[in-house]
Amino acid sequence: QFHYKLVEISGNGLMHSILHSLSEVLEQFVEHVLNTTRIESRNQLYDTHWKILTSSREHNLIMGINAVNEHYDVIDNALQSDFMVNAELENS
Repeated sequence: QFHYKLVEISGNGLMHSILHSLSEVLEQFVEHVLNTTRIESRNQLYDTHWKILTSSREHNLIMGINAVNEHYDVIDNALQSDFMVNAELENS
């Protein structure tokens, strides 16, 4: 719900169209990330959501850019970790 609300608040019609076009894929991806990552990574994701919301409320572009980048970094790290675990299981 966070992603949909954020796009709605932004008023960005293009992002709204893209998000709704990819809604099923996005929901599956978010579910996968939340179900396969460690609690620390999930907490980091929630923290970055708060930073993104705070930056929006404060109209702080730099804070928002940093929070979004941090959000993507957490996801990348979680996916890499998941990939490594799966690779180790396949090789054992």
